[in-house]
Amino acid sequence: MHGDSAALRLRANEMRQVAVMIESSSVMTLDRHAGEETVIGSRFDALLDELRLAQQQLFASVDELRWRAYCLERDADDLDMATARAATLGVAGVA
Repeated sequence: MHGDSAALRLRANEMRQVAVMIESSSVMTLDRHAGEETVIGSRFDALLDELRLAQQQLFASVDELRWRAYCLERDADDLDMATARAATLGVAGVA
């Protein structure tokens, strides 16, 4: 395994952990606890819409984190394959 590929895999794992932290955050369920009694004033519907939009954006960010983590792991795999191929061919200084 190439040292850079290990770093890429570590970063991918960290990104997935952040995604899980975001998903499990209490902010992701606030809309389920919102009710007219939780807001003073006439803007309840607008505030709930803003909250749900923010949650959708967070879910999109989670998806993006996971996609980028997948891409990093794919890059790590490619780097490992190139290193193994170079070692097989006897190219010095690659591994």
